[in-house]
Amino acid sequence: MEKLFIFLKGIIIGFVSLAIPGVSASTIAILLGTYYAMIEAISSIFKCFKKSISFLIFLALGYGVGSLIGANLISFIFDEFPFVVVMTILGFIIGTLPSMIKSLKSEFKRFSNILIMAAVFVLVIAFSFLTASEKQITLNINMPLKDYILWMFVGFITSGTLVVPGLDFAIVLLSFGYYESFLKLLSFTDIKIFIDNMIVLSTYLVAYGLGSFLIAKLIKKIIVNHKMKMDFAILGFVLVSPSILIKQSIFQNDYFKNNTLPFSQIVFGIFLFIIAFSLVFIVHKINENDPNDTRIEAMKKRNMLRFYFTIAIQFPLAIYYLCKMKKMVKKNQGTFEERYAIIENLVKRINWGGNIHVKVVGDENLSKNPALYVINHQGRYDGIAVLTALKDYPCSFVAEKSRINYPFYKETFELLHGEWLDKNNIREQVKVINNIGQRLSNGTSFLVFIEGTYGNNGNNLQEFKKGTLHSAYQSHCLVTPIVLYDTYKVFSISSLKSISPEVHILKPIEYDTYKNLSKKEFADLLKEQMQDEINKINLQKEIKTERKEETNEVHTI
Repeated sequence: MEKLFIFLKGIIIGFVSLAIPGVSASTIAILLGTYYAMIEAISSIFKCFKKSISFLIFLALGYGVGSLIGANLISFIFDEFPFVVVMTILGFIIGTLPSMIKSLKSEFKRFSNILIMAAVFVLVIAFSFLTASEKQITLNINMPLKDYILWMFVGFITSGTLVVPGLDFAIVLLSFGYYESFLKLLSFTDIKIFIDNMIVLSTYLVAYGLGSFLIAKLIKKIIVNHKMKMDFAILGFVLVSPSILIKQSIFQNDYFKNNTLPFSQIVFGIFLFIIAFSLVFIVHKINENDPNDTRIEAMKKRNMLRFYFTIAIQFPLAIYYLCKMKKMVKKNQGTFEERYAIIENLVKRINWGGNIHVKVVGDENLSKNPALYVINHQGRYDGIAVLTALKDYPCSFVAEKSRINYPFYKETFELLHGEWLDKNNIREQVKVINNIGQRLSNGTSFLVFIEGTYGNNGNNLQEFKKGTLHSAYQSHCLVTPIVLYDTYKVFSISSLKSISPEVHILKPIEYDTYKNLSKKEFADLLKEQMQDEINKINLQKEIKTERKEETNEVHTI
């Protein structure tokens, strides 16, 4: 099953890297959680040959299949609608520029950086005239030795796109003028030509494989010591590629010389240019690292990829739920249980769309009796994780006033009649805590994050706010500790890889157990129990990791 997933990830990487210029193979590999394993496998191929070659074979097979699908799809569309394809590709390329230029803005004052960018630009232009100055580049088995050498040189250079983050395979091919001819090389409409093409491709792959190995060996040092210069070299490739694309695919394309371009294709091409530009611009905007963003890692938008992706792939459904929730709030519709069911459906959709698989431990400790659920706080996903575990146990929650004005969060808060705390108003805090105590006495359970807020704390507990326990003393209710583990990773790591945060529900504490304890003593008791649970989880994971390493060593031997 693991090899199948590697193969499927390879298909995605191959398809996107060839069919969508502006999105690099290494970027997709990072998003799929494959990049570092790939770098390690390439650079350690002689040290751990069996393990590395097994990983690389399945990844390469998937990459090849994805490339074939992407190439044949784009090639077919290009033959019928060349202007539309060219405009779409231009949209993808140009959409990357604002983010790239913004990230490098402060470094343009260094002449060496400008020189590297200009050198790449000029060299690529010169190379494009060396390969074909008046006609499109063609790749076939009968081409002269000089063209084979140039072709292998392109293979060596494009291998860097596999390991250098931000360097895009399609853009490098476009820069050298080989993009369209590469697409045709992978076309399998004619089997005889396809076999000849595979022979030509094999010379490219030899250079590509050699380049991948040599560049992977150097990549760590280059990124550490010369990352900025590498970024400017990549910018040079991006800047030069539109001119090469227009030169090769429009000025030297017989279609435009022999046919009048239909008005409908012009309009549709411009429309797709705008769409492509917008999509790539948004992706780069989400993932850009703003040096002026001083917020904690979990709140930086570049780490919110899974969050935005979850909404994007279910956008119509997201709008439906938002409107439905707003309507229920405005018209005061539904019982508390019906409203809670709507929230639970939304939670299921979020987990499905985000490839999130919550592991719930200790659900036998839950009961229908009103309880104050005391929870540690790690990040944005925490509330969804707890609601996933409490799907059959309706409850309300306590939130900080400044954080309830976001879409969905605000509607959820209003549907469940949440209580908000203003940390700057002590009098209001006392009033809200008394309200919670009264509602607990009347049978409504509550979630409360006893640490108040979260930082870059990961699976480490912070200071417990003892004041949040007052409502338990007032209502004599059960207090159920809930430990969240790895929930901070869900919306604070830029990845779409399957993730399994954990919710551990501990045994509830009866009023008779804590009634004679001070709030400080009770908070310390809760913290001790929750820390013990975290220690157990850490120990289990360490044992599992050690066993896995031992198994890998046995397989290697």
